[in-house]
Amino acid sequence: MFTGWVRLRDALTEADPGDLEGMADRLLATVETPDPEVAPAHGGDDIALLLLRRDAHPEQGTGAIPERRLVLTLRQDRPEGLAEARAELRLLLHDWARQDQVDTAVLLTSELLGNVLVHTDQSAALAARLLGHAGTRHLRVEVTDQGDELPHQQAPGELASSGRGLILLDLLASAWGVRPEPEGKTVWFELNESEDDDTPEEKTEEELLENW
Repeated sequence: MFTGWVRLRDALTEADPGDLEGMADRLLATVETPDPEVAPAHGGDDIALLLLRRDAHPEQGTGAIPERRLVLTLRQDRPEGLAEARAELRLLLHDWARQDQVDTAVLLTSELLGNVLVHTDQSAALAARLLGHAGTRHLRVEVTDQGDELPHQQAPGELASSGRGLILLDLLASAWGVRPEPEGKTVWFELNESEDDDTPEEKTEEELLENW
């Protein structure tokens, strides 16, 4: 299977994306023509091949807006998935301009996912979307679960171990909200990348947690 993928990759690499018909011919020839060192020729089965090309909108010119996405599910029986989600989010934001905002995004995401694990018996679906060009990007994170109870702000005491999630969203996110779903709810927040010099002193995620 690996050598087959390599052959397809090489065929696509050398093909002209402006000529879909020629690319289709090249792909079919790659499948039909055997590699003598790998396997015999394809045995004559029918092949259906669909190629799609997305062209830039005329108003957009040739420079499409860069976009990255992260989608994963955190199950109740795999709480260790929380650490994996934090690591994946850091990878998504690996070149974000300000490290303190990366720590903020990871902290807020951890709060939202942790709330689902602690306060419901449901799985949590995480969807993160990073859109824009470096220095002016926009991050939106959504955490969805099928629990019925909507979150509400509390006034936790100084020694309380919970109840601070929405307070943190209020303090640290550019925007946030709660959206009821046909089954359950979605809590979301947004951060805007900034390269301004007069930004607050950077704090690590551990310092933020300690302060709250």
